[in-house]
Amino acid sequence: FLGAIASRIAIAIDNAMLFEEERRTALAFQTSLLPQAPPVLDGLEVAYKYVPAKPLETHGQGIQTQVGGDWYDIIPLSAGRVGIVIGDVEGRGARAAAVMGQLRAALRAFAQDDKSPEEILRKLDDWCRTLGPAKAPDDGAEPLDPPTVSCTYLVYDPWSRTLTFANAGHDAPLLIVDGEVGELEMEHKGVLLGVRGRGVPALPTYREETRCLPAGSALVLYTDGLTDRRHRPDGLGHYSEDDARLMLHQAVRRVAHGDVELIAQAAQEAVPGDIDDD
Repeated sequence: FLGAIASRIAIAIDNAMLFEEERRTALAFQTSLLPQAPPVLDGLEVAYKYVPAKPLETHGQGIQTQVGGDWYDIIPLSAGRVGIVIGDVEGRGARAAAVMGQLRAALRAFAQDDKSPEEILRKLDDWCRTLGPAKAPDDGAEPLDPPTVSCTYLVYDPWSRTLTFANAGHDAPLLIVDGEVGELEMEHKGVLLGVRGRGVPALPTYREETRCLPAGSALVLYTDGLTDRRHRPDGLGHYSEDDARLMLHQAVRRVAHGDVELIAQAAQEAVPGDIDDD
């Protein structure tokens, strides 16, 4: 009996160490696909924070690593312009992270050709739809659907303070002007990349919009892991998305006159509780 207990304890310890090693490996893989340090840019200050999801506990299967598909990028372009990207691949796991890495590489390549934001989103949409198999796999398993992805691609000219962008179903960024916090006006929400690959061919194409930002403005771009359902620390259910958005606005407003690192940190810490998504 004592020997059986000792064996079970040893197995539990081994499993815990294995899961922790898998989590570290997965996070290292995912982080390697993201920018490592903000570039130095004329007329623009940049800060970003990446927060992985907590490990997912599942009955009978220990702790499962949650690799996600959230990504961001800052891309120096010609004539001093800057490409800004925020995106989120639907789902979790190694496939989501791998798709994210491929999307980031593809978008960077398209951006260097000075394509417009709407054209780049159309190309990314076409690319996502090619990832769906043309026929069912030979082993009889269900074929994987093309990935669906939310994404906003923006091009900023710091000399004219002109922001040009197109959206593919992503949440609008916050816009800070003279200490006031609102949202960047987006007339066209757009549809998720890859959706047309699921039998909806007649969706409208992505549309480009332009805004002129006042001097000293700041944008706060984020993925839905920041505002999706969070467990309340008091154990009384979850925060609603409206609650989370309100807390985000309030947190950013308190530091609206600070530098970009302070604003990014405030956004990261705005909504308390464990996160279930990147």
